[in-house]
This record gives sequence, C-alpha cells and structure tokens, in this order.
Amino acid sequence: PPAALDQQLHGDIMIDAPNDKLYNCSGQLRLKTNGADSTALQAEEQVSAVNAKNLCLRGSKLKQTDWMIGVTVYAGMESKIQMNAMEATAKVPAVERALNNYINFLFLLIFLVCIGLTVGTMTMRETQKVHSYLGQPASQAKDLTTFFTYIVLLNAFIPLSLMVTLEVA
Repeated sequence: PPAALDQQLHGDIMIDAPNDKLYNCSGQLRLKTNGADSTALQAEEQVSAVNAKNLCLRGSKLKQTDWMIGVTVYAGMESKIQMNAMEATAKVPAVERALNNYINFLFLLIFLVCIGLTVGTMTMRETQKVHSYLGQPASQAKDLTTFFTYIVLLNAFIPLSLMVTLEVA
C-alpha cells in the first residue's frame, strides 16, 4: 500500500444498525480524497455503496490479495456472526425428561400431603388433649416443625437412586 495513503483518505460511513442477517447489509461510504497537491483545501468526495458484496464477515480470509484497506463497522457482540450464533440446546433423552416430570409430580404430591398431614395434626391437637394410647398429654410441637417433620419422613418416596443410576449408565 502507498505509505502516505492514511494521510490522503478521510471519510464517513453510514451503515444500517447491527442485525443478524448475514447477507443483508446496506450503507454509504463518503470518501474525501485530496488531489495531487496535498496543500489544496478542496477535497474531492466520492460516494460508494456498502453492501453484502463488499463486506467481509468475521473470520473471512482473503486470497490472492496483496493488500487492502478495511474499516471495522461491527465489532464484538454486534458482529453479524455473533448475532447470528444460536445457543446450543441441551439434548435430554425422553426417558430422563419423563423421569424429571415424574419427580416434579412427586415433589408436588409430597408437599400437598405434608400440608394435609400438618392440618390434620393441628386438628387432632385441638380435639385430643391426651394420647389415648400413651396416657400422656399430647405434645405441643410448633406447626412449622410438624410440617418439616413430615417432609423428612416422606422424602423417601423420591427415587434419587434411580436418577444416579441413569446418570452413571
């Protein structure tokens, strides 16, 4: 490239906003070049179209080219390649998906059963002040403690060993 080219070229680029369409780009390049006399105050303005034909996307390689002049218009996350990239979707087998649904259903069922048992315990506490089978006064445990006691007792219904077996296999 000519050594003094950067002193001779000045211009503006107007281009459309960043988007994910790889083959759609439109804009204008207004290039002001000084004449042969670098002291001339008047500059000649050339207007060129910027489109997909003269756009090099990120990762492009030019072949059979000694030199070129380029301008970066989209960079970072605004580059067309980055905006067009899709996140990888997780591949979950149908058996594992069904098992996850089954376990979620069990969590909900256990939660509802624990609420029912806690309400039943609170009702029984009000009606029976003495345990008939023990002959002693009924305990005055807190309702929240009773709820979590039932959660601990019923969590054996959730087949965690089955999940571990599927992960290992």
